Amino acid sequence: MAAVLNLLAASFVFLCILKAGSAHCTLSDIAVSQSKTGANVQGKPEYQVVIANNCICSQSSLLLKCSGFNSAEPVDPYVFKPVGGGQCSVNNEQPVFKGSDITFKYSWDSQFDLSPVSSLINCS
Repeated sequence: MAAVLNLLAASFVFLCILKAGSAHCTLSDIAVSQSKTGANVQGKPEYQVVIANNCICSQSSLLLKCSGFNSAEPVDPYVFKPVGGGQCSVNNEQPVFKGSDITFKYSWDSQFDLSPVSSLINCS
């Protein structure tokens, strides 16, 4: 009987640790920064975007707010692509890992507001 209770207690603690592990990651762990590169494409300033996941857990199906996004230079759709509703997918919805930033460049008259809207947190 004691062995069964010990096993149940250990299982409970393990499940609590798993639950707590995913709870420490949030959408706010996604950082989006933009800077002018100094180049111009078709007379429009070029911006470099860096998307970083600052959490130990990967985040997939990442969507950013990108209302009206357009670019005078091609942007790889596997990296960043409008999907409707003023949102864009990042990394073809594949995981974004800590330390593996997603980068791309675009050119437009002004910088777009790119901010995280949703993601799936993948902790194991």
